[in-house]
Amino acid sequence: MTSSRTTNPPLDLLRNQPFPELAAALRARSATILERWQAGVRELLPTAEELTLAQLRNSIPLIIDQIIEALEADEPDATDRLLEISKPHGETRFHQEYNVNELVIEYHVLRRIMLEQVPEQLGRDLTTDELVAINLGVDTALRRGVTTFVGHLTKQISNADDLQSHYISFLNHELRGGMNGILLMVEVLKRELGGEQRFAEATDDLEAVRRAVLDSVATMDRFVYAHRLGRGKYAPRFAPVSVKTLVKDVVGGIASSAKEKHVEITINADEQAMLESDRDMLRLILHNLLANTVKHSRRTGGKATFSVQPREGGGCIFTVTDDGPGIPPEQMAGLFTLAVTPTGQKGRHGVHLGLPVSKMAGDLLEATLTAESVVGAGTTFRLEVPNRNPSA
Repeated sequence: MTSSRTTNPPLDLLRNQPFPELAAALRARSATILERWQAGVRELLPTAEELTLAQLRNSIPLIIDQIIEALEADEPDATDRLLEISKPHGETRFHQEYNVNELVIEYHVLRRIMLEQVPEQLGRDLTTDELVAINLGVDTALRRGVTTFVGHLTKQISNADDLQSHYISFLNHELRGGMNGILLMVEVLKRELGGEQRFAEATDDLEAVRRAVLDSVATMDRFVYAHRLGRGKYAPRFAPVSVKTLVKDVVGGIASSAKEKHVEITINADEQAMLESDRDMLRLILHNLLANTVKHSRRTGGKATFSVQPREGGGCIFTVTDDGPGIPPEQMAGLFTLAVTPTGQKGRHGVHLGLPVSKMAGDLLEATLTAESVVGAGTTFRLEVPNRNPSA
Protein backbone atom coordinates (compact mmCIF):
# COMPACT_ATOMS: atom_id res chain seq x y z
CA MET A 1 0.00 0.00 0.00
CA THR A 2 2.89 2.33 0.74
CA SER A 3 3.96 2.62 -2.89
CA SER A 4 0.42 3.52 -4.05
CA ARG A 5 0.32 6.37 -1.50
CA THR A 6 3.52 7.88 -2.84
CA THR A 7 3.01 7.28 -6.56
CA ASN A 8 -0.70 8.18 -6.91
CA PRO A 9 -1.10 11.81 -5.70
CA PRO A 10 -4.67 12.24 -7.11
CA LEU A 11 -5.83 9.54 -4.68
CA ASP A 12 -4.65 11.71 -1.77
CA LEU A 13 -7.87 13.72 -2.04
CA LEU A 14 -9.87 10.61 -1.17
CA ARG A 15 -7.31 9.33 1.33
CA ASN A 16 -6.78 12.45 3.42
CA GLN A 17 -9.71 14.84 2.94
CA PRO A 18 -13.10 14.04 4.53
CA PHE A 19 -16.39 14.72 2.76
CA PRO A 20 -18.99 14.14 5.51
CA GLU A 21 -21.87 15.86 3.69
CA LEU A 22 -21.18 13.81 0.56
CA ALA A 23 -20.94 10.61 2.60
CA ALA A 24 -24.24 11.33 4.37
CA ALA A 25 -26.03 11.95 1.07
CA LEU A 26 -24.61 8.74 -0.38
CA ARG A 27 -25.68 6.77 2.70
CA ALA A 28 -29.20 8.21 2.50
CA ARG A 29 -29.53 7.12 -1.14
CA SER A 30 -27.59 3.84 -0.94
CA ALA A 31 -30.69 1.61 -1.09
CA THR A 32 -32.01 3.51 -4.13
CA ILE A 33 -28.58 3.39 -5.78
CA LEU A 34 -28.36 -0.36 -5.24
CA GLU A 35 -31.88 -0.94 -6.61
CA ARG A 36 -31.29 1.18 -9.70
CA TRP A 37 -27.85 -0.32 -10.23
CA GLN A 38 -29.37 -3.81 -10.20
CA ALA A 39 -32.03 -2.75 -12.73
CA GLY A 40 -29.44 -1.04 -14.94
CA VAL A 41 -27.15 -4.07 -14.94
CA ARG A 42 -30.00 -6.42 -15.80
CA GLU A 43 -30.98 -4.16 -18.70
CA LEU A 44 -27.48 -3.74 -20.13
CA LEU A 45 -26.18 -7.24 -19.42
CA PRO A 46 -28.68 -10.00 -20.23
CA THR A 47 -26.40 -12.59 -18.60
CA ALA A 48 -27.04 -10.87 -15.27
CA GLU A 49 -30.59 -12.26 -15.42
CA GLU A 50 -29.11 -15.61 -14.48
CA LEU A 51 -27.63 -14.32 -11.24
CA THR A 52 -29.48 -14.79 -7.98
CA LEU A 53 -30.39 -11.82 -5.80
CA ALA A 54 -27.80 -12.94 -3.26
CA GLN A 55 -25.07 -12.95 -5.91
CA LEU A 56 -26.04 -9.48 -7.09
CA ARG A 57 -25.99 -8.13 -3.55
CA ASN A 58 -22.90 -9.87 -2.22
CA SER A 59 -20.33 -7.26 -3.30
CA ILE A 60 -21.79 -3.94 -4.43
CA PRO A 61 -23.38 -2.99 -1.05
CA LEU A 62 -20.00 -3.56 0.61
CA ILE A 63 -18.30 -1.44 -2.03
CA ILE A 64 -20.84 1.39 -1.60
CA ASP A 65 -20.45 1.25 2.20
CA GLN A 66 -16.68 1.36 1.89
CA ILE A 67 -16.81 4.32 -0.52
CA ILE A 68 -18.95 6.10 2.10
CA GLU A 69 -16.40 5.26 4.81
CA ALA A 70 -13.56 6.52 2.61
CA LEU A 71 -15.45 9.79 2.03
CA GLU A 72 -16.03 10.22 5.78
CA ALA A 73 -12.51 9.43 6.92
CA ASP A 74 -9.57 11.80 7.04
CA GLU A 75 -7.00 8.98 7.05
CA PRO A 76 -5.89 6.62 4.24
CA ASP A 77 -6.79 3.26 5.80
CA ALA A 78 -10.44 3.53 4.74
CA THR A 79 -9.40 3.95 1.08
CA ASP A 80 -7.02 1.01 1.38
CA ARG A 81 -9.88 -1.11 2.72
CA LEU A 82 -11.91 -0.15 -0.35
CA LEU A 83 -9.21 -1.76 -2.48
CA GLU A 84 -9.56 -5.01 -0.54
CA ILE A 85 -13.37 -4.95 -0.48
CA SER A 86 -13.42 -4.66 -4.29
CA LYS A 87 -11.44 -7.87 -4.91
CA PRO A 88 -14.30 -10.36 -4.28
CA HIS A 89 -16.51 -8.60 -6.84
CA GLY A 90 -13.95 -9.14 -9.62
CA GLU A 91 -13.40 -12.73 -8.48
CA THR A 92 -17.13 -13.48 -8.36
CA ARG A 93 -17.74 -12.08 -11.83
CA PHE A 94 -14.85 -14.13 -13.21
CA HIS A 95 -16.37 -17.35 -11.85
CA GLN A 96 -19.77 -16.29 -13.23
CA GLU A 97 -18.09 -16.19 -16.68
CA TYR A 98 -18.42 -12.46 -17.23
CA ASN A 99 -15.97 -10.84 -19.59
CA VAL A 100 -13.93 -7.89 -18.38
CA ASN A 101 -15.99 -5.39 -20.44
CA GLU A 102 -19.14 -6.47 -18.62
CA LEU A 103 -17.38 -5.96 -15.30
CA VAL A 104 -16.39 -2.42 -16.32
CA ILE A 105 -19.98 -1.70 -17.42
CA GLU A 106 -21.20 -2.57 -13.91
CA TYR A 107 -18.95 0.10 -12.41
CA HIS A 108 -19.93 2.65 -15.05
CA VAL A 109 -23.59 2.05 -14.18
CA LEU A 110 -22.75 2.50 -10.49
CA ARG A 111 -20.90 5.76 -11.19
CA ARG A 112 -23.72 7.18 -13.29
CA ILE A 113 -26.38 6.42 -10.68
CA MET A 114 -24.29 7.84 -7.84
CA LEU A 115 -23.73 11.08 -9.77
CA GLU A 116 -27.51 11.31 -10.32
CA GLN A 117 -28.68 10.46 -6.80
CA VAL A 118 -26.20 12.33 -4.59
CA PRO A 119 -26.83 15.85 -6.05
CA GLU A 120 -30.55 15.15 -5.82
CA GLN A 121 -30.16 14.28 -2.12
CA LEU A 122 -28.01 17.36 -1.48
CA GLY A 123 -30.32 19.63 -3.44
CA ARG A 124 -27.39 21.24 -5.23
CA ASP A 125 -24.67 20.58 -7.80
CA LEU A 126 -21.49 18.88 -6.67
CA THR A 127 -18.32 20.88 -6.26
CA THR A 128 -15.26 19.95 -8.31
CA ASP A 129 -13.64 18.24 -5.32
CA GLU A 130 -16.83 16.30 -4.60
CA LEU A 131 -17.03 15.15 -8.22
CA VAL A 132 -13.41 14.06 -8.11
CA ALA A 133 -13.91 12.27 -4.77
CA ILE A 134 -16.87 10.20 -5.99
CA ASN A 135 -15.07 9.32 -9.24
CA LEU A 136 -11.95 8.34 -7.28
CA GLY A 137 -14.05 6.07 -5.07
CA VAL A 138 -15.59 4.26 -8.03
CA ASP A 139 -12.29 4.16 -9.95
CA THR A 140 -10.47 2.68 -6.95
CA ALA A 141 -13.02 -0.13 -6.72
CA LEU A 142 -13.02 -0.57 -10.48
CA ARG A 143 -9.25 -0.84 -10.68
CA ARG A 144 -9.00 -3.49 -7.99
CA GLY A 145 -11.99 -5.45 -9.32
CA VAL A 146 -10.58 -5.50 -12.86
CA THR A 147 -7.08 -6.36 -11.59
CA THR A 148 -8.48 -9.32 -9.66
CA PHE A 149 -10.56 -10.44 -12.64
CA VAL A 150 -7.59 -10.24 -15.02
CA GLY A 151 -5.39 -12.06 -12.51
CA HIS A 152 -7.79 -15.01 -12.47
CA LEU A 153 -8.08 -14.89 -16.25
CA THR A 154 -4.29 -14.95 -16.65
CA LYS A 155 -4.07 -17.96 -14.35
CA GLN A 156 -6.81 -19.72 -16.33
CA ILE A 157 -5.00 -19.08 -19.61
CA SER A 158 -1.74 -20.30 -18.12
CA ASN A 159 -3.39 -23.49 -16.88
CA ALA A 160 -5.04 -24.04 -20.28
CA ASP A 161 -1.69 -23.49 -21.99
CA ASP A 162 -0.04 -26.02 -19.68
CA LEU A 163 -2.80 -28.53 -20.44
CA GLN A 164 -2.37 -27.90 -24.17
CA SER A 165 1.40 -28.43 -23.82
CA HIS A 166 0.82 -31.78 -22.11
CA TYR A 167 -1.61 -32.79 -24.86
CA ILE A 168 0.82 -31.76 -27.59
CA SER A 169 3.58 -33.70 -25.83
CA PHE A 170 1.28 -36.74 -25.76
CA LEU A 171 0.63 -36.36 -29.48
CA ASN A 172 4.30 -36.00 -30.23
CA HIS A 173 5.58 -38.93 -28.20
CA GLU A 174 2.95 -41.49 -27.20
CA LEU A 175 0.85 -41.45 -30.38
CA ARG A 176 3.87 -41.15 -32.63
CA GLY A 177 5.32 -44.29 -31.05
CA GLY A 178 2.08 -46.16 -31.71
CA MET A 179 1.95 -44.88 -35.29
CA ASN A 180 5.53 -45.99 -35.92
CA GLY A 181 4.60 -49.46 -34.66
CA ILE A 182 1.69 -49.59 -37.12
CA LEU A 183 3.93 -48.50 -39.99
CA LEU A 184 6.47 -51.19 -39.15
CA MET A 185 3.77 -53.86 -39.02
CA VAL A 186 2.31 -52.68 -42.35
CA GLU A 187 5.75 -52.85 -44.00
CA VAL A 188 6.32 -56.39 -42.69
CA LEU A 189 2.91 -57.54 -43.95
CA LYS A 190 3.48 -55.94 -47.36
CA ARG A 191 6.81 -57.70 -47.66
CA GLU A 192 5.34 -61.08 -46.72
CA LEU A 193 2.27 -60.77 -48.95
CA GLY A 194 3.75 -58.85 -51.84
CA GLY A 195 5.14 -61.91 -53.63
CA GLU A 196 1.78 -63.62 -54.07
CA GLN A 197 -0.73 -62.47 -56.65
CA ARG A 198 -3.73 -63.61 -54.61
CA PHE A 199 -2.87 -61.04 -51.97
CA ALA A 200 -2.49 -58.14 -54.44
CA GLU A 201 -5.72 -56.46 -53.31
CA ALA A 202 -4.77 -56.83 -49.65
CA THR A 203 -1.37 -55.28 -50.43
CA ASP A 204 -3.09 -52.29 -51.99
CA ASP A 205 -5.20 -51.95 -48.85
CA LEU A 206 -2.07 -52.03 -46.72
CA GLU A 207 -0.57 -49.26 -48.83
CA ALA A 208 -3.70 -47.18 -48.24
CA VAL A 209 -3.30 -47.80 -44.50
CA ARG A 210 0.34 -46.73 -44.68
CA ARG A 211 -0.57 -43.47 -46.43
CA ALA A 212 -3.33 -42.78 -43.90
CA VAL A 213 -0.89 -43.27 -41.02
CA LEU A 214 1.69 -41.02 -42.66
CA ASP A 215 -0.98 -38.35 -43.19
CA SER A 216 -1.92 -38.59 -39.51
CA VAL A 217 1.71 -38.25 -38.47
CA ALA A 218 2.09 -35.22 -40.75
CA THR A 219 -1.00 -33.64 -39.15
CA MET A 220 0.44 -34.25 -35.68
CA ASP A 221 3.68 -32.64 -36.81
CA ARG A 222 1.78 -29.55 -37.91
CA PHE A 223 0.03 -29.34 -34.53
CA VAL A 224 3.38 -29.64 -32.74
CA TYR A 225 5.01 -26.99 -34.91
CA ALA A 226 1.99 -24.67 -34.59
CA HIS A 227 2.21 -24.96 -30.81
CA ARG A 228 5.97 -24.44 -30.64
CA LEU A 229 6.07 -21.61 -33.14
CA GLY A 230 3.06 -19.88 -31.60
CA ARG A 231 4.73 -19.90 -28.17
CA GLY A 232 8.15 -18.88 -29.51
CA LYS A 233 9.60 -22.23 -28.41
CA TYR A 234 11.55 -22.94 -31.59
CA ALA A 235 15.04 -21.50 -32.05
CA PRO A 236 16.17 -21.63 -35.70
CA ARG A 237 19.46 -23.37 -36.47
CA PHE A 238 21.09 -21.63 -39.41
CA ALA A 239 23.56 -23.60 -41.52
CA PRO A 240 24.45 -24.12 -45.20
CA VAL A 241 21.62 -25.90 -47.06
CA SER A 242 21.97 -27.80 -50.35
CA VAL A 243 19.05 -26.75 -52.53
CA LYS A 244 19.37 -29.93 -54.60
CA THR A 245 19.07 -32.18 -51.53
CA LEU A 246 16.30 -30.08 -50.06
CA VAL A 247 14.18 -30.17 -53.22
CA LYS A 248 14.72 -33.90 -53.63
CA ASP A 249 13.68 -34.50 -50.03
CA VAL A 250 10.54 -32.35 -50.29
CA VAL A 251 9.37 -33.86 -53.59
CA GLY A 252 10.15 -37.37 -52.37
CA GLY A 253 8.00 -36.82 -49.30
CA ILE A 254 4.98 -35.92 -51.41
CA ALA A 255 5.56 -38.34 -54.30
CA SER A 256 3.09 -41.01 -53.17
CA SER A 257 0.25 -38.50 -52.76
CA ALA A 258 1.04 -36.99 -56.17
CA LYS A 259 1.06 -40.43 -57.74
CA GLU A 260 -2.27 -41.32 -56.16
CA LYS A 261 -3.86 -38.16 -57.62
CA HIS A 262 -1.98 -38.51 -60.93
CA VAL A 263 -0.40 -35.08 -60.39
CA GLU A 264 2.74 -34.47 -62.40
CA ILE A 265 5.38 -32.43 -60.53
CA THR A 266 7.85 -30.49 -62.65
CA ILE A 267 11.06 -29.29 -60.98
CA ASN A 268 12.96 -26.24 -62.18
CA ALA A 269 15.91 -25.71 -59.85
CA ASP A 270 19.59 -24.86 -59.94
CA GLU A 271 21.03 -28.03 -58.44
CA GLN A 272 24.27 -26.25 -57.49
CA ALA A 273 22.57 -23.51 -55.48
CA MET A 274 23.33 -23.16 -51.78
CA LEU A 275 21.43 -21.35 -49.08
CA GLU A 276 22.15 -20.41 -45.48
CA SER A 277 19.01 -21.01 -43.43
CA ASP A 278 17.28 -23.57 -41.18
CA ARG A 279 16.86 -26.73 -43.26
CA ASP A 280 14.17 -28.28 -41.07
CA MET A 281 12.01 -25.15 -41.19
CA LEU A 282 12.47 -24.82 -44.96
CA ARG A 283 11.52 -28.44 -45.47
CA LEU A 284 8.42 -27.96 -43.31
CA ILE A 285 7.31 -24.87 -45.28
CA LEU A 286 7.97 -26.31 -48.72
CA HIS A 287 6.40 -29.66 -47.87
CA ASN A 288 3.23 -27.88 -46.68
CA LEU A 289 3.10 -25.74 -49.82
CA LEU A 290 3.64 -28.67 -52.18
CA ALA A 291 1.19 -30.86 -50.25
CA ASN A 292 -1.40 -28.09 -50.50
CA THR A 293 -0.71 -27.80 -54.23
CA VAL A 294 -1.13 -31.54 -54.83
CA LYS A 295 -4.27 -31.61 -52.71
CA HIS A 296 -5.92 -28.80 -54.67
CA SER A 297 -4.74 -29.74 -58.16
CA ARG A 298 -7.27 -31.11 -60.60
CA ARG A 299 -8.63 -34.46 -59.49
CA THR A 300 -6.73 -36.39 -62.19
CA GLY A 301 -3.98 -35.35 -64.53
CA GLY A 302 -3.14 -32.17 -62.64
CA LYS A 303 0.21 -30.42 -62.90
CA ALA A 304 2.39 -28.73 -60.29
CA THR A 305 5.61 -26.79 -60.76
CA PHE A 306 8.30 -26.47 -58.12
CA SER A 307 10.87 -23.80 -59.03
CA VAL A 308 13.95 -22.34 -57.33
CA GLN A 309 15.83 -19.26 -58.49
CA PRO A 310 18.48 -17.00 -56.93
CA ARG A 311 17.32 -14.06 -54.86
CA GLU A 312 18.83 -10.65 -55.43
CA GLY A 313 21.05 -9.87 -52.46
CA GLY A 314 21.53 -13.55 -51.57
CA GLY A 315 19.25 -16.44 -50.82
CA CYS A 316 16.64 -18.17 -52.94
CA ILE A 317 13.08 -17.74 -54.19
CA PHE A 318 10.96 -20.90 -54.08
CA THR A 319 7.81 -20.98 -56.19
CA VAL A 320 5.09 -23.63 -56.08
CA THR A 321 2.31 -23.44 -58.70
CA ASP A 322 -0.76 -25.60 -59.32
CA ASP A 323 -3.45 -25.72 -61.99
CA GLY A 324 -6.29 -26.21 -59.52
CA PRO A 325 -9.56 -24.32 -59.06
CA GLY A 326 -7.90 -21.29 -57.47
CA ILE A 327 -8.81 -19.45 -54.28
CA PRO A 328 -11.75 -17.01 -54.15
CA PRO A 329 -10.65 -13.41 -53.44
CA GLU A 330 -12.63 -13.27 -50.17
CA GLN A 331 -10.56 -16.16 -48.78
CA MET A 332 -7.14 -14.77 -49.67
CA ALA A 333 -6.91 -12.37 -46.70
CA GLY A 334 -7.20 -15.21 -44.16
CA LEU A 335 -5.15 -17.75 -46.08
CA PHE A 336 -2.28 -17.80 -43.58
CA THR A 337 -4.43 -17.33 -40.47
CA LEU A 338 -5.06 -20.23 -38.14
CA ALA A 339 -8.82 -20.79 -38.07
CA VAL A 340 -11.57 -23.38 -37.93
CA THR A 341 -13.30 -23.66 -41.29
CA PRO A 342 -16.06 -25.82 -42.81
CA THR A 343 -14.85 -29.05 -44.39
CA GLY A 344 -17.70 -29.38 -46.85
CA GLN A 345 -19.58 -31.96 -44.79
CA LYS A 346 -22.69 -30.84 -42.97
CA GLY A 347 -21.97 -30.00 -39.36
CA ARG A 348 -18.25 -30.69 -39.67
CA HIS A 349 -15.37 -28.29 -39.37
CA GLY A 350 -11.61 -28.62 -39.72
CA VAL A 351 -8.50 -26.80 -38.56
CA HIS A 352 -6.25 -26.05 -41.52
CA LEU A 353 -2.71 -25.84 -40.18
CA GLY A 354 -0.39 -26.18 -43.16
CA LEU A 355 -0.37 -22.63 -44.49
CA PRO A 356 -0.56 -20.84 -41.09
CA VAL A 357 2.34 -22.96 -39.81
CA SER A 358 4.30 -22.19 -42.99
CA LYS A 359 3.75 -18.46 -42.44
CA MET A 360 4.92 -18.65 -38.81
CA ALA A 361 7.99 -20.66 -39.81
CA GLY A 362 8.76 -18.25 -42.65
CA ASP A 363 8.58 -15.28 -40.27
CA LEU A 364 11.09 -17.06 -38.03
CA LEU A 365 13.52 -17.28 -40.97
CA GLU A 366 12.82 -13.65 -41.96
CA ALA A 367 11.41 -15.07 -45.19
CA THR A 368 8.45 -13.66 -47.10
CA LEU A 369 5.57 -15.99 -48.01
CA THR A 370 2.92 -14.72 -50.42
CA ALA A 371 0.20 -16.20 -52.61
CA GLU A 372 -1.48 -15.25 -55.87
CA SER A 373 -4.50 -17.00 -57.26
CA VAL A 374 -6.87 -16.86 -60.21
CA VAL A 375 -10.18 -18.66 -59.83
CA GLY A 376 -10.35 -21.43 -62.40
CA ALA A 377 -6.65 -21.17 -63.31
CA GLY A 378 -4.65 -22.08 -60.20
CA THR A 379 -2.55 -20.73 -57.35
CA THR A 380 1.09 -19.74 -56.93
CA PHE A 381 2.94 -19.61 -53.61
CA ARG A 382 6.19 -17.64 -53.47
CA LEU A 383 8.72 -17.99 -50.65
CA GLU A 384 11.64 -15.55 -50.59
CA VAL A 385 14.35 -16.78 -48.22
CA PRO A 386 17.35 -14.57 -47.41
CA ASN A 387 20.72 -15.96 -46.42
CA ARG A 388 21.21 -15.98 -42.67
CA ASN A 389 24.62 -16.17 -41.06
CA PRO A 390 25.00 -19.51 -39.20
CA SER A 391 26.32 -17.56 -36.21
CA ALA A 392 23.07 -15.56 -35.92
